[in-house]
Amino acid sequence: MATPAAPEELWTALWHKYSKDLTKYCEFTDEAELKDLCHEKTLDRFKLVQQAYKDRRSSRAIEMFSKHISFLQSWTAVISTFVQYDPNPSALVWGSIQAVILMIMRESERLEAIGMYFEELFSTLEIMKRYLSLYPNNMLLRSYQSSMLDEYLGFVLGCLRRWKRHPIINMVTMSMDRHFKSCKSTMDSLTKRFEKEATISGHEVLGKLHADMEVVRPTEPDVPSTVAVTTKRTTVRLERNEFFHGREKLLEDLHSKLDAGGSRGIRKCVISGMGGSGKTQMALEYAYRYQQSYNCIFWVDAELESTLVDNYLGILAHLPGVVLEPGEKEKMLKVKDWLSTTDERWLLIFDNVTENFPLAPYMPSGLNCDGSVIITTQVSSAEHSTPRRVETGKLTDEDGAKLLLKHLGESKEHMPEAMAISSLVDGLPLALVHVAGYVQKSQTSLSEFIETYKRRIISQGLWEATDNYGKCLAKVFDIALEALQRTDTQARNLLDVLAFFSPDAIPESMVFKLHQHECLSALSIENHRIDETRANLTGRKTIERVKMGDGSFALRMHRSLKQSLLMRLDNNASSSRDLKQVFTQALFILKEALPRYSKASAPLKAAQFPLYKRLLPHVTEFVAVRQSFAETLDITPEVSMELVSVLLGVTHYMYESHSLDGGLAMAEQAQLLSNSPAMTVDDEDRKLQILWLVASLKLNKGIPDRKEGIRLMDEILQRRLQRFQAIPHRSQKRSGAFLVATAYNNLACALMHDFDFEQAEKLLEKDVELRSRWGDETKFPSPFGEHKKNKALVLASRGDLAGAIKLLDESVSLLSKVKDAGPQSRHLLLAKFLRACVKFEAGHLQDALVEHISIMASRRETLGAHHEHTISSAYWVAKAGFAVGDLDTACDLLQECTERLSENAQCGPTQLPRTFFLQSQVFAALGRGGDAKAAAEKARQQTEALLLQIGLSRNEDESEEVTYARLPGLWTGRPMRWPPIISITPSLSPPQQAA
Repeated sequence: MATPAAPEELWTALWHKYSKDLTKYCEFTDEAELKDLCHEKTLDRFKLVQQAYKDRRSSRAIEMFSKHISFLQSWTAVISTFVQYDPNPSALVWGSIQAVILMIMRESERLEAIGMYFEELFSTLEIMKRYLSLYPNNMLLRSYQSSMLDEYLGFVLGCLRRWKRHPIINMVTMSMDRHFKSCKSTMDSLTKRFEKEATISGHEVLGKLHADMEVVRPTEPDVPSTVAVTTKRTTVRLERNEFFHGREKLLEDLHSKLDAGGSRGIRKCVISGMGGSGKTQMALEYAYRYQQSYNCIFWVDAELESTLVDNYLGILAHLPGVVLEPGEKEKMLKVKDWLSTTDERWLLIFDNVTENFPLAPYMPSGLNCDGSVIITTQVSSAEHSTPRRVETGKLTDEDGAKLLLKHLGESKEHMPEAMAISSLVDGLPLALVHVAGYVQKSQTSLSEFIETYKRRIISQGLWEATDNYGKCLAKVFDIALEALQRTDTQARNLLDVLAFFSPDAIPESMVFKLHQHECLSALSIENHRIDETRANLTGRKTIERVKMGDGSFALRMHRSLKQSLLMRLDNNASSSRDLKQVFTQALFILKEALPRYSKASAPLKAAQFPLYKRLLPHVTEFVAVRQSFAETLDITPEVSMELVSVLLGVTHYMYESHSLDGGLAMAEQAQLLSNSPAMTVDDEDRKLQILWLVASLKLNKGIPDRKEGIRLMDEILQRRLQRFQAIPHRSQKRSGAFLVATAYNNLACALMHDFDFEQAEKLLEKDVELRSRWGDETKFPSPFGEHKKNKALVLASRGDLAGAIKLLDESVSLLSKVKDAGPQSRHLLLAKFLRACVKFEAGHLQDALVEHISIMASRRETLGAHHEHTISSAYWVAKAGFAVGDLDTACDLLQECTERLSENAQCGPTQLPRTFFLQSQVFAALGRGGDAKAAAEKARQQTEALLLQIGLSRNEDESEEVTYARLPGLWTGRPMRWPPIISITPSLSPPQQAA
């Protein structure tokens, strides 16, 4: 009996929709040739193509299609079984492949690109073939299959149209990429529905089979079923705590609150309690104990925003079928979207959440997903309020005693003493763990500890804790730390140093290495006692050694112990060490771990970014601890300058990564230190370097800070000139001359931010005049390349676009020769970007478009898609695409720009107006009048809000386009010929003084 066909109109509609276009793209004379296509004929054609191109680059890309043809053979075979009339839609599939090969077989780059797309689209076809062969009568499955074919053919024809319309490979590939993402999303949705229906069909068939078997099957004894262990995807790097004890009812309660009970959605539960009550350990035990309930378990350390972001983004590498994105926000959205839409059951743990920043940006949402969220926290925040909550109070005396004995490996005969200790420390797990470490390492009995603890009550009075919990913990720390001081001074000293860093994931390689500074000799790997010190600290439970995902080790310290150590240092009571000495050691550990910092203002190497990112939490915590000791910490000017050096390096990193607010905070700390009256070391060069960073950060923040940025650049020039004029001997003037020349150049750039090109040109002339006296382009390609780039902007402002392009060509050539800069250098990419902008203004639209696409790809790779420079590139690709008639690409890119700028408080306000304005023009060209009007209104509203904020009003005599275009900063590629929005005239030195 033949398989029932799907409704005829469903498949004939597909034929009428696609046959005419495919006949044209396959270069057939009529549809009869298309109808006649089959697997064998396509394969014969494919073999001819392979033979023709066997000696070309295209051969590899064409070969890749062989497995795609195999996939399609299976698919069309299934389609043909339930569509048994003419024309058969399987011919459309073969026509699509023939058209693709025919059009692009001579362009291997395009063939490789679409080959990768096909590979992802075809990945589910084999599964579908098996399901369809099992359930051929299911009409819904065949309906999904026709929708799948419709989406597939639409994707292929869309690609063919884009190729025919665009001669630029990068442009069509980028456009096709967005087309593919939309198609893939639809295909994935259809696949999920298909698989769900197939599963239901399977259950129905199995149910009938089981019912039939019940009639003939003999009665069997009950056998407990076992659940197969699911391969877990997890980011939990903490090992299971073998000493965990108690909390059984709380764990059961937690699981019941997180149990789906057959429903879908996200279930959230908060584990709250005082520090040291075992919140983290309880979440960890739950993750291990109930791992069979989840397909994937993800752990996020949430105390610091940097570790929160890093851990959250780390989830991405464990997600199936998710393409990695270069930017942080893209990765974050990928993770959040996957958690919100996947059918898999997942557990997400946010450990040690504080009130410093919201969790909302990281919290998945969705009614159709199947997820559980655990939040461990000491705070009671409205954001974390939920009816699902468990409280980790104190352990019972019995559970506390068992926990203590478990750590000590003692028998139950010591239960009375252990219960007494549990009662004394108020059942606090952290205190019991430290008691175990003390007893074990000090080789004292439990009875002796009880006597020691009771005596300690009399001397207790230093700590201000009023609650019993705080007093118990303080006394236990007193006993444990004093014992450590007596037996291992080196280990005790190291604890104080570690307290200056973020307590989670202190890189062991940062602490124990071949140190250079003499104050760190005890921590150098040359010291034979390093292993003993580490073992003593881990044995006493004061630190934990954790293996990281990359195989390296890190040290963890409980936050309660960290706070206690800092308080002791502040009181200088229980430590024989001087606070200044501990601070100095911690500082030099950071200094030696961070990349070496140069006083030159050249950008950091991109390869250094991951290390800065990893160490940033420890630098941030170190600065915060230092500020808390501001009144009591007395450090030498020399040490202060070392701290300034560390802060400058981190500020440079934050400037390069466009973390402007964080960079300003670091730079201002460095400025306060260097200008302190106690600073006897007068390092003027260092002070001016800090001032340059502050000025640069303010100039890049936008119009409100632009005036101050220009003023600071002018101040730097005046101070440089004074120092240069004071140099007595010509032999010593060379370096000073270059610093003055750089100051001329920097002030010129600042003025160009404000469209003051006339004053900027004078400064640039002084810059090159001074440099030329002491060197030339071959010796110093970087500064001369920068000069040519900036002079080109002056020429562009006067309308000399040909001269500007010529200078920018020379600038790119010079900057390409800078040692160690590489093709991804930020300064080199900026010169190329500005050249492409000027080419666009000069009417070289295709050249400008090609260059902008290349630069955008490089910036996405090195800076991420949310960096201001990358957004500017995306805007210009859209602008150039619009100019050459690619409205679809322009529309897609502008939508991305508006979304990313709306999330960016730093560059969004100044760049959104021009982006909305261009978007309105694109919408109008597409015939979307309503959208065009809405986008134009958004541009006006954004501009009015910005001008109101900075106390300015719009010049009614100028066009809206002029107003919008001059709001962004200089390096966004704005046109150069329009007047300034603010005007500042610096007190420039007369030319003869500079000479």
